[in-house]
Amino acid sequence: MTMVLAMDTTGSAPAMALLHGDEVLAAWQGDSAQTPLVNGLRAVHAGIRPSVPAWREHLRTVAAAMGPGRYARLRAGVAFAKGLATGLGVPFVGVRSAAAVAGAAGGHAGPIVIPAGRGRLYCWTSGRAAPVGPAIGPPELAVQLGSGVTVAGDVDDDTAEGIVAAGLRLRRIRPVEVAHALGRVAGERDPSTIGVTVARPIYVPTAGHG
Repeated sequence: MTMVLAMDTTGSAPAMALLHGDEVLAAWQGDSAQTPLVNGLRAVHAGIRPSVPAWREHLRTVAAAMGPGRYARLRAGVAFAKGLATGLGVPFVGVRSAAAVAGAAGGHAGPIVIPAGRGRLYCWTSGRAAPVGPAIGPPELAVQLGSGVTVAGDVDDDTAEGIVAAGLRLRRIRPVEVAHALGRVAGERDPSTIGVTVARPIYVPTAGHG
């Protein structure tokens, strides 16, 4: 049995999931964006069924979202995941946030959004590896996409209200669903390449981003 421990800090709250293939062995979602990731690690460890073998011995990799997103949250998540991977002696894998959110959105074929901080959003449309443009507010996004378009993403309540007020529809995704999808993406990586080439964050902080 090989396992992947995945964590995401790009959405409305941090989340963590331990997976074996597509099976979620244990999962956790923070109460708010400020919930420490160590709480999640304790909850995941406590939530593993007694019948599951010791997860540390079977852990193949630790994975985390690499951005884009809020820089401070991304930095905290990546640093925690890398430190944990080093301590456990397993490779670290970085997964693009858009891939994780798109996976969590399931059959949603429309645009996906990721919070950029201060009410702004990054937006992806189907088939694109990079955002449509720089982070913008919901009103500008509605102009760009067109009123009535449904976007999918894990956003906080204030941002959700702004999206709807701008004339867009929103399919909200739970943070733990993003962590599940992130783990599935990381689990599909070729084991022979893990730890050899690690993706760099595609988010580069600039003045005013938080």
